[in-house]
Amino acid sequence: MDSRKRRDGAYLDQLGTYYPSHKPATVKISEEKAVEWLKKGAQPSETVRSILSKQGILAKWDAQKKGKGEQEAQNRADQVKAAATARTLAKLAAPKGKKPQTSEPAA
Repeated sequence: MDSRKRRDGAYLDQLGTYYPSHKPATVKISEEKAVEWLKKGAQPSETVRSILSKQGILAKWDAQKKGKGEQEAQNRADQVKAAATARTLAKLAAPKGKKPQTSEPAA
């Protein structure tokens, strides 16, 4: 959102959509648009940073900034996204009031 606009003002670009009625809730993000805005210097909020991280977009962006190849960057993004999906599924499968048991590698 453009900070120069009023609170309910015009958005600069739509990067994705959120479907809260799906179980689990679904987030669809345009990776190309997100990376394009990060290249331009966009500073995501904490919430957006969390979403981009769970989608593996920040991992891919970080790998690209460090000069790693496109394939290596995509592999890292896929690993992060798979780990986030596993955590979400474990939370859904765990009985109420108990912490889920996950066995994921440390990043």
